[in-house]
Amino acid sequence: RTFYQEREQSQKLNLDRKQEIIEGIKELIGMDENINSIYRKFKNLQESWHKTGPVPRPQ
Repeated sequence: RTFYQEREQSQKLNLDRKQEIIEGIKELIGMDENINSIYRKFKNLQESWHKTGPVPRPQ
């Protein structure tokens, strides 16, 4: 039972992290920086997204 509780907690943390990444991507939309700088930031966010583990499935 502890395994499932730990997995659920981990998935909730991953969900929070992915929501933070989404907010970071939204912030890129209105930036007045060089397109290359914005692209690098986007790629870093994308890499973080892929490294983040699974999230809870919808009920």
